[in-house]
Amino acid sequence: MSNLSKNQHYLIEKVSLATKNYILNKDPLSILEKHFEDNIEIGESIEESISLDIHNGYGITIGKEAYTYWASLRGYWKVTSPLQGRWSIKVIDTISGQSLFEGSGIASQTEVPFFFKTGFKTQLKVETAWSESDSATLNLHVKCSF
Repeated sequence: MSNLSKNQHYLIEKVSLATKNYILNKDPLSILEKHFEDNIEIGESIEESISLDIHNGYGITIGKEAYTYWASLRGYWKVTSPLQGRWSIKVIDTISGQSLFEGSGIASQTEVPFFFKTGFKTQLKVETAWSESDSATLNLHVKCSF
């Protein structure tokens, strides 16, 4: 049901494990298994690139449910490509109904800060709209501290 990339699965798993120093929740993607054996420390920061498919100017993706143990997430994200146009992006935790971020008119390369206090479990849904009515790959750079 989900069309998440390997990077998206990795980021979701890192968020899921941020408040634990051992792994409780393994992702079935074998390439990531090495990361699941790493210890995650509170205060750790990660940086990841995430790609989302955009069709006719719109895109949507839903991550898997993850145990996040009331972690506080602080950081920023920015669109790294495509460079043209403006973006409307909405990120929601589908379990709590809380909004992590909602904004429009966002230009490429603009750092957009966020802060979010998760619940026991989190499932992120990302909805995007592009000012161009074209298909492309939306590339985001995310930096997040736990």
